[in-house]
This record gives sequence, structure tokens and C-alpha cells, in this order.
Amino acid sequence: MPKTVADLREMKGVERIAMLTVYDYPTAVALDACDLDILFVGDSLAQTELGLSSTADIGLDQMLHHLFAVARGVKRTHLLADLPFGSYETPEMALEGAKRLLDAGAMSVKLEGPRYDVVELLTANGVAVMGHVGLLPQTARRYRRQGTKVESAARIRKQASQLE
Repeated sequence: MPKTVADLREMKGVERIAMLTVYDYPTAVALDACDLDILFVGDSLAQTELGLSSTADIGLDQMLHHLFAVARGVKRTHLLADLPFGSYETPEMALEGAKRLLDAGAMSVKLEGPRYDVVELLTANGVAVMGHVGLLPQTARRYRRQGTKVESAARIRKQASQLE
């Protein structure tokens, strides 16, 4: 039986949570046997698997294709999937996309940025959400360290706390 959100919550602050990114069935089968906590179908597949220039270039249908393959290979590990750029411009769009990800096998979804309106609607509809703050690849012009100054570290910490 796969790890649930409740299992992950119990682990928080007590033990490390191990997560790896996966994009295909054979890798999913291999990693599912490794006693990991989360397998993540990330929008990074745009660059690493599809040769696109940015994570913002992948659409929901492409994410679903890879998620469907990964889900066939996952039996024990919590399966998390990215809501890709442009798929959560409104809370309603996010809910539609999240439902499609769940139907394809995800157990929870991840989205970038402090989109509290989106998180509120998703969780109200039973969708488990993992937030992503700090460096946001979908919208970053350059990749650089975040939170290196007191003000930016405080902002990131506040965003993370508000997403809990």
C-alpha cells in the first residue's frame, strides 16, 4: 500500500522524507523497490526528457502521459505530480488539472509559488497539495540562490508557513 499524506505528515520533523524524480515506467518500478517516501513526476521532464528549453514549455497533456506511465510502476511509494506552468492561472483551472493528475495516478499535486487561493480550493475539494516556494523554475529568469538575505529568507519562511 502506498504511503499516504497522513504517513508523510507523521514523518514531518521526526524523520527525513526521501523523494526522487521519475519520468518513466522502468525507472518507477526500480525506484518503487527502494523504500523511498515520494516519487515525483516533475515538470523538469520538459528539459531532461523532451529537450525543451524551460519547464514552462510543458503542458498538462505531456505531464499526464509521463504520469500515467510512472503510476503503472508505483505500488508502495507516494506519487506526487507537478501542475505545469499555465495550468493553475485560476483556482478553477487548477482544480480541473489536479483532478486529471489524480485520475492518472497521482496521490498529491505540487504547484509553484504562494498561490493561497489555488491551494484553498484544491484542499477544499480533497486534493492534497505540496507547495513550492523559494526558487521557482517555471517563472525564474535566472537560477540563483534564494533566501540569502534576511528579508528574502523571512519572505520564503512566511510563504512556507502560510502554505502549511
